[in-house]
Amino acid sequence: MADGVLIVLTRMRRILEIDIPNRRAVVEPGVTHLAVTAEVLPHRHQYAPDPSSQMVCSIGGNVAETPAARTASSTGSRPIT
Repeated sequence: MADGVLIVLTRMRRILEIDIPNRRAVVEPGVTHLAVTAEVLPHRHQYAPDPSSQMVCSIGGNVAETPAARTASSTGSRPIT
């Protein structure tokens, strides 16, 4: 194995803030897509995009892999719709 650094963020799973009026959430990278959607659903919102793997995919992974590239490249974020 080559020298390197591995940063594991899976224990960082807290939702720090949900701001419905501004459609903004502050979360740690290990929070799952489904957890964000569950928090905003009572307010008739959802976290977009809506992947079939939302039970296991993390927000940190979404940011790293840019699944919402069209939206993220123009706004720099992923919307709560």
